[in-house]
Amino acid sequence: MTPRSAISVLLLMAFAAKEGSAFTSFTKTPSLMARAQNTGSAARSRLTPSMSVWSNSKTTADYMGNVNSRKGMDFSDNDVDESLCDQASTIIGAGGRIGGLLAKLGKDGDLLIGRGEKIPEDAPPGPIYVCTRNDVLKDVIDACPESRREDLVFMQNGMIEIFLNKQGVGGCTQALLYFAVPAKGAKPVDGKIPSQPEGLTCVMGKWGHALKQRLDKADLLCNVVQRDTFRRAMFEKLIWISAYMLIGAATESETVGRVDRFFKELLEDLIWEMRGSIGKRTAINFATGLETRLSEYAMAVEDFPIGVKEWEWRNGYFWAISRNAIKNARPGALGHPDRFGKREELPTGEDADPMPLHSMLCRKAKELGAITFELPEDEGGVDLF
Repeated sequence: MTPRSAISVLLLMAFAAKEGSAFTSFTKTPSLMARAQNTGSAARSRLTPSMSVWSNSKTTADYMGNVNSRKGMDFSDNDVDESLCDQASTIIGAGGRIGGLLAKLGKDGDLLIGRGEKIPEDAPPGPIYVCTRNDVLKDVIDACPESRREDLVFMQNGMIEIFLNKQGVGGCTQALLYFAVPAKGAKPVDGKIPSQPEGLTCVMGKWGHALKQRLDKADLLCNVVQRDTFRRAMFEKLIWISAYMLIGAATESETVGRVDRFFKELLEDLIWEMRGSIGKRTAINFATGLETRLSEYAMAVEDFPIGVKEWEWRNGYFWAISRNAIKNARPGALGHPDRFGKREELPTGEDADPMPLHSMLCRKAKELGAITFELPEDEGGVDLF
């Protein structure tokens, strides 16, 4: 056990003893305890060094695929014109908090559509804001005339990139919202953090400036960015919501603020696993200070309640990485040679899991009832969608 892992486990045990938390069972269960002692060092030792990630064909394909998908779809400050500014728009889900806010900040001529309604051919020529849950996105896309699909603006959390690409709308405008609307009609609260005073909310694509101009009316900070910057921000938010919600569920914590205060070491180890797995599968390089940014945002919304939701769009993405790695592990397979030319045999079975801490926490959350469905343990691998 590494010193880091030992400190992490001791802190968890001390907290459990002090608080009388249900997390005591987590630290006292022998099999889980053994995994907790080893996950930090084991997972880190399996990560591909950053210089070798470009030898991964999946990473190269990811990079080239996103270069190709963004052709003609990125707009910088110098490119925007009046035809792409805030104007009469279509808002799907205007009855919700985000949709209601956009409608309140809107223009005369906005078309408000309920979830499940078709988008008419003669809808306003501006952006089509999709303010719905992730699980109805396919219905929304199907209900949109093909001639207007490039005007869709997706504002959902989680890993929707793969899904959008499969639906042929991966080049549409996407936004990451770092503000909260406590209740419908209430004043929004911006999720600003000390290390990024310019704000965290960002948008990329054709209608980026239109959304920014609309949010400006509520004094909400919004940055129009290029696709590469947006993807990095998207993965950061995916890590944040997946890590904090899962640790909160596995420790029976009630808020993200409590998770940040009492489980720093566990958070750092889980974030390390997640960023490493993302780096091996994509062309994403995270900026320094990732843990600090995520912690600052957690404390900016410290009363945000814990809940493992929208599994297939959040933690399910990481769970699938683990299951597929286990499925694809082959006995006797050798890894890349080290600087001395030595090649070690790669692990198999559960030892091939690149994210053992995440997997363990998922099972603990399931045991506690925070995850109410059966975790997919399919030996043939797990599809992302």
